[in-house]
Amino acid sequence: MSAIAINKRLAAKLLFAAGAAVLVFGAFRFVRGVVDVCGVLLSDERLEAASDNCQFGEVPRRERLTHTFRLTNRGNKPIFIRDVVPGCRSCVEVAPFPQEAIEPGQTAEVTGTLLTDHLRGPVHKPMLVKYGRRRSSTLLLYFDATIIEGEPVTMPEEP
Repeated sequence: MSAIAINKRLAAKLLFAAGAAVLVFGAFRFVRGVVDVCGVLLSDERLEAASDNCQFGEVPRRERLTHTFRLTNRGNKPIFIRDVVPGCRSCVEVAPFPQEAIEPGQTAEVTGTLLTDHLRGPVHKPMLVKYGRRRSSTLLLYFDATIIEGEPVTMPEEP
């Protein structure tokens, strides 16, 4: 057998092995994703917000708009809030959050402030609540506002 035939055969075997490794890795990632999704759906850890969106309407620039979200444990085990992270550190400020367990059926409050100093026009800024034992257990909360220069526009009252 010639050296060229041996190299072709070796190259084919290496290519097959690399393809098999990619296939196995892809299958592993797929199964892991399915398990994560099923785990979230079947999880006994579920934190829900009474409202996940706070709408401030039209507000003048440089206002500090604070809102408190009420979160309820809809699972069947106590839940701890691991962290509350602003989606934009220069636009959202997070207040200290509860460190104690939220029992099933009980509520907790998470407060955030929308900082409008550097904003203009319509804004939609998130705040992420990380809770429970799973990394995928998160809750997104939003602040909506339309930032204007000067005083907010008010409609004249009818006589």
